[in-house]
Amino acid sequence: MITLNQKIILVIFPIILSLVTLFHFVIILFHVMPLNPLSNKFSHIIDEYTYPLFVQNWHLFAPEPISSNRIIQMKTQTNGKNSEWIDITTPLIDGNHKNYFSPYNRISRLSSGAIQQLFEEDEITLKYEEKTKKIEKKIEEKEQFKIGKEIIFRYASSYANFQYPNNDIEMVKIRIIRKDSIPFSERSKLRKNNFNKFKDWESIYEFNWEPKIEISPIL
Repeated sequence: MITLNQKIILVIFPIILSLVTLFHFVIILFHVMPLNPLSNKFSHIIDEYTYPLFVQNWHLFAPEPISSNRIIQMKTQTNGKNSEWIDITTPLIDGNHKNYFSPYNRISRLSSGAIQQLFEEDEITLKYEEKTKKIEKKIEEKEQFKIGKEIIFRYASSYANFQYPNNDIEMVKIRIIRKDSIPFSERSKLRKNNFNKFKDWESIYEFNWEPKIEISPIL
């Protein structure tokens, strides 16, 4: 026999679940739709909710699809000795490709979301602010960069604990590197001339050494 409390739970739970689902999809809708007065007004709420796990963009499609790969590399410092640069992005992406239903699916988005938080900006916003020459934007850019930096260093500190579980890591250094892709038309020319070489990775931003954040391993 169902008790009164169980009846209340059976009634309230679907309502709460529906409200949470509605909130999520409304926020995501405002995040992906073109810039408008409402999304601009509540951008701080939208960004705090979507970054870095739910971030989305339309760069996969024309007219300006993604044309480069970006990854994060990390160095660690233990007892004054520095490690070599290690790639802390690709292994998680590879793990996600092997099993899309594993924790890699969410964890692998942290690095790409943080990079986007650091460097990318809405094209319409940039044109508007360039036209109006809003000085306040400088402050917003600094805040956005600060949030992205914190995400990346927390991510790297957690990866360091996973990669070197027995080391007493003191400092972490991070750099973001990029490799531009070669257009398909250019690749055919390279193959024809036996010069099938892709561009080397180039560093686009390197942070200073920072103390490792005490955080659990990423996996």
